[in-house]
Amino acid sequence: MQGKALLNRTKRPSQMEKGVSFFLLFRYYDSCYYVTMS
Repeated sequence: MQGKALLNRTKRPSQMEKGVSFFLLFRYYDSCYYVTMS
């Protein structure tokens, strides 16, 4: 949500939005992976 608001404010290209979304998704799955393995 915070990232989306930031993108709407800065009006960055869609490529930047894709990069941010991919990064957040990566962090999310990375956290889930560590929680599952521990």
